[in-house]
Amino acid sequence: MRIIEKSLIIFLAIILSAVLYGHPLDKVNAVYWKKVVIPAEAKGNVSVTLEFFLPAECSGYQLFNRKGEVIRMCLLQEEGGYVRAFFNIKGSEELSLAFLKDPVGHREGLPNASGLLLTTRKSKEPLGSVDSVEAFMKLWNKSVFQGAVFEERVFRGYNPFALTNDTLHSYDGDIRIAKTGSYRFYSASTDASFLLIDGKPVVSWPGRHDPWKGSNNEIFGDVTLKEGIHKFRYLNASNSDRVCAVAGILLPGEKKNGVIPKTAFTEVYKASLGPLEGLDGKPLAEFSWDNRQMVYFDSDCMHDVEFRASVPAGLDVQKVKWDFGDGTSGEGMKASHIYFKRWTYHVTMTVELAGGRQMREKQDVQVNFRFCQNENDDALTWDTIAKAIQQESTIGIQSEGYDAIMASLLFYKKKKESEEFYRKSSLMKKSAATERLFEFLDKLVAARMMESEDYKGAMDAWEIFLQKAQEPLKSKALLNRAELLVGPLCETQKGLEILNGIKNESLSETEKRSFIIAQSDAVLRKEGFNAAYYILNSIKTGNTIPKDARERLERENSTNAKLFLVEQYIASGKNTEALDVIAALESEKPSLRLYAPLVLLKAKACSKLGRSVMAGSLLEGGLLLDRDDVIDAKIRMALAGIYVARKEYLKAKQQISTIKKQNPDSLEELEATKLLELINKKINEGVK
Repeated sequence: MRIIEKSLIIFLAIILSAVLYGHPLDKVNAVYWKKVVIPAEAKGNVSVTLEFFLPAECSGYQLFNRKGEVIRMCLLQEEGGYVRAFFNIKGSEELSLAFLKDPVGHREGLPNASGLLLTTRKSKEPLGSVDSVEAFMKLWNKSVFQGAVFEERVFRGYNPFALTNDTLHSYDGDIRIAKTGSYRFYSASTDASFLLIDGKPVVSWPGRHDPWKGSNNEIFGDVTLKEGIHKFRYLNASNSDRVCAVAGILLPGEKKNGVIPKTAFTEVYKASLGPLEGLDGKPLAEFSWDNRQMVYFDSDCMHDVEFRASVPAGLDVQKVKWDFGDGTSGEGMKASHIYFKRWTYHVTMTVELAGGRQMREKQDVQVNFRFCQNENDDALTWDTIAKAIQQESTIGIQSEGYDAIMASLLFYKKKKESEEFYRKSSLMKKSAATERLFEFLDKLVAARMMESEDYKGAMDAWEIFLQKAQEPLKSKALLNRAELLVGPLCETQKGLEILNGIKNESLSETEKRSFIIAQSDAVLRKEGFNAAYYILNSIKTGNTIPKDARERLERENSTNAKLFLVEQYIASGKNTEALDVIAALESEKPSLRLYAPLVLLKAKACSKLGRSVMAGSLLEGGLLLDRDDVIDAKIRMALAGIYVARKEYLKAKQQISTIKKQNPDSLEELEATKLLELINKKINEGVK
């Protein structure tokens, strides 16, 4: 008896809550509810949109009025737990949205009572040439729903739901005609388009074509319409990856046409939703989310998803925690999270209240490609990249994130940020030795380190890479280490040993050229000028042999002009530009690497860029070249200056002594004397 009484009490409590909160609990097996309020200005037979987030334990939804009658809903778009739909209703009233365990509510194709509804469908077969409205409708009835959205007008340049190829688009609504008269309608479209008023074709542009004739106002049709509301439909079949759909109008008595304005179509309204409620009518904690920004580079992507918690008023919230469903977690009423893989994630929000009580909600968050999402704002894009880097250092990222961050830094050529990411992140520990990682190190990290003359750092980066690299990347990385050793680090023998272990077949043509250059740099220091010159001459440049003396003279003049340009760049402080011209000269004629005046200019540019180690290495190599006394003195003087800057005073004195012996009464000898006085002064100051 007591069991019966207890059951009766529970049943009465549920019925009472239904009466109090207006939810028709006896009509459906609901898990949760939301109040749905229609705007007061929604008069007559109109369409109303609503968007909501479906809790993970629910598979369906259904809309009811106060009498418990089902209101049919039409699906517009669904992404995981996010649902956007519309329904038709007469007048303003309070409705209830039920969240169900059963998969109910997923409908599509319901006619709209107001507004301009764009529905997009994907053909199951190539469209071919669509030559009539009848042909379009046959394809339409066999096609697959992609999504729908209410538009302000027919003015589209992309498919908002998916790729454009072989898609069908239908704009349906009511158009207001202000006064009786003759109206001219226009169409501009990629491929077939048809404009219908009251079900009758007014503009017909069948077949496959570009939009230009339509853009020139050559595609139109005339119709006489009475004042009032008329049914409007615009159909477009898109065969290729481009889409253009524009509907225009010329009003009676007007001379200039334009796109049909949004004021010509009837209004669509948006419903407001109350908080998530349990069966007892009490509000529950819930959350919403938005895929705010997308960054993608081919197969690599970043999606910045913002989560927002909603907690019933009056609760003593201690903490809001998030499980983002990708192995990471966060905190806060609002949380921004970067995903690096397109997937459906099971996200959980936990609200911790005073006294140890918890409220929890789970949702399926679908992270997917957003067609034509705005990516033109570099500031927003870079903000997303910066967030991804920050997230890696705090809560961590998915394994795919490392490739995405590297791809983005390579795209924007961010050397400084790349070096910081390399040093502070788990990149080298978690990323495999891939082509992407090699490119990232080569073009950004090592390049930045070489600019700042952190040659040891560059060597260490390649050493870590080599520990897990296989051919051909292994030989490519070894080449980079060898170039550092025979270049700025001046460890010629070690460099040669590495060069001898490189597999030539693993290198690209450009890398094979770099291999020969590194070999010649090493041989210059080991065997001298002639041996190095012989190696450089083995490089094939594609340059033809001069046909005659005139062509030979023209080439020499061209080289001299570029050398003069280098001098001008250095004199005006454009040292990076000077090095670019030098690199171009050496590419055209590799043996110029052994031309002492060019080496001197190269060293000057490096020195002025603060790369004194590289400048010193170049000048030391310059002393091994075939040079005259004047150039020899200039090289020694420049080298002495480098040594003084590095406080290597003994080496500087040795160069000054040689200048005094070999170039007495020269300008360089005078400069050397002044430099020697400076050295002695610095030495005396150091002693004191």
